[in-house]
Amino acid sequence: MATKDSQVLGGKRMALLNLLELPRTVGTRLLEHISKLGPQTTFSDECWASKKLQPGTAPRLANKQWNQRLTVTGDGVSLMVDAICTQQEERLPVARRKVGKDELEEGVLHAQMVLWMEQAVTEMGIPSSQVTFREDFIKHDHHLVLEVATAVSEKSTKFDLAEMSCVQKLLKAHRADAHAALGTQVDSHKIQAANLEKEEMDLVMKSIEHDLRLYSVWQTKCDDRDAAMFHAQLQHRVARQHRAKEASKSLLSLDSESWRAQVVTLSTKAHLNARKLQECLSSVAKNHNLAVSDVRVLAVANWAAPSLLQAEGQRQQASLLAIIVNMTDSQNIGLVLTPGHVNKKGMLWKEEEECRKLIVNSNLNSDYHFAMCFAGRGDIRDQRTGGHVWRNTDLLKKGCVTELEMNQDFITIEDLAEDAAPTSTQEYFQVSKSEKVQQLGCSATQQLLKSALTGVTARNGSKPVTLVVDLTMHTCDLGKGFLQEHFAGTANQHMYYLGFAENEAEAEWGQQHIIELLTSKFLLKEWKPPVALGSDEPEEQITSPPQPRLTLLAWCNKSKAKNGLASVRTPDKVLRQWYDHAEHGPAFKKFLDEAREKHPLDLPDKARSESKVAMMKP
Repeated sequence: MATKDSQVLGGKRMALLNLLELPRTVGTRLLEHISKLGPQTTFSDECWASKKLQPGTAPRLANKQWNQRLTVTGDGVSLMVDAICTQQEERLPVARRKVGKDELEEGVLHAQMVLWMEQAVTEMGIPSSQVTFREDFIKHDHHLVLEVATAVSEKSTKFDLAEMSCVQKLLKAHRADAHAALGTQVDSHKIQAANLEKEEMDLVMKSIEHDLRLYSVWQTKCDDRDAAMFHAQLQHRVARQHRAKEASKSLLSLDSESWRAQVVTLSTKAHLNARKLQECLSSVAKNHNLAVSDVRVLAVANWAAPSLLQAEGQRQQASLLAIIVNMTDSQNIGLVLTPGHVNKKGMLWKEEEECRKLIVNSNLNSDYHFAMCFAGRGDIRDQRTGGHVWRNTDLLKKGCVTELEMNQDFITIEDLAEDAAPTSTQEYFQVSKSEKVQQLGCSATQQLLKSALTGVTARNGSKPVTLVVDLTMHTCDLGKGFLQEHFAGTANQHMYYLGFAENEAEAEWGQQHIIELLTSKFLLKEWKPPVALGSDEPEEQITSPPQPRLTLLAWCNKSKAKNGLASVRTPDKVLRQWYDHAEHGPAFKKFLDEAREKHPLDLPDKARSESKVAMMKP
């Protein structure tokens, strides 16, 4: 048996077991890489410990097509390893760096996307010998890598492979004939009097061919310009998304100047929760040069569905609520949403009694009451089994004149761990009654905060500073309502948010959910980010190539080609002379018909065609 010091344990053991399960080509390429660079190679010791690198692993996405495209295979892992090793071997020693687990997980998805593109293009009828996606990916072709990374990052349901510039270039090269060399000169020789007309027609045909070659070259330059603009827009979009995400993270970072919200875990020990609250209050007071007692605290506990809460967690919420309200020399307030649903019929009063006992035992006084009445309450949340004849009356559907928007968009807290099982394997996930009552929605929580904060003034007459403490974060309804009210600015206060989650998994999910919400709102320009994200389009614009001078054909801006470019037309003088010629007319007509099939030549005028059709209608 091996000694304890020589045993391979933890992440290294998992990484070694995962490597042994990968295809043999991966190990062979890694050994070749080590023989070239030595033991100080690209990969860190525990980067292979991720289960997402194993063949057969698929991302948990709602779109089945993307799940199939990004399902990891042995060839995908081999391609990813070959690409990373090749890139590192071509770099200077000072430019080499370690590759982490996140880069490997992202790289295997990119490699799998390249393999799917290669298969899809081959199915279109293009010979595999002409498809070089795999080789370009290994060589780190900038355009291919950028387009693949953008497609994998967005995972759009409207994704179309034919819209990728690398695929368009391949299809164009497959369909189009090779362009002949430019600058064809008309041969000059003695023209016999008998062949004068034929030589003249040949000259006209060669002039048309010369102009069509000039047009093809100009069209290719325009396509290259469009491709360059497309890549510039992709780079600008990726950079803008990165800035939006960094701005979102800065709002949740306590060390940032633009900090406004924080998510922490509710501990089972009261003094640890009080310490987290005190740290947050100190930061808020420091930002505004105030004493801690001058910062107003609004604590909210959502006990609308007690069955979703743990008993110990609910006791800690009540304890922290008592600490906030009973602070020395403070003017804080606490809001408790009492039970609105229980699983057992007829026991709602019992849950209300238990909640009130918990409030009283925590040295708290319940002095005021308010009601949150929702409009459109016609779903299963307001019905009992069997259905009562009074269930549709306004008395039971409405509790007061003011109505709030009923939440219809429910979410589920997901486990972000790598080895976590999916929340449900069903296509449609049924939301429980308790969740429907607990999830108030962004509109309702914003209205709740607006009602609680309107009319609050500071002691010295300055702008008040308020910390909103969410004791029952759950699905971040109050947090999203806080952000909506903060960016709306209707409360006329300096607002901060502190959310307490029941466990670390819920805290991690809540922070990620808020970051994604902020990033989306910043990109859509619905909320103003703390830093400027830049314009939607890149500032540098690539000019279009000028139209070449044609020798015989004329430009036509009325009739556009399929790509939106101007077309060309044959002059009427040439058509009158040669199209119906008694001897050379058929040859000229055949030549012109073949040219029209290959090039946008003599396209019909759309406006003229529509007017003719309108005249023909009765």
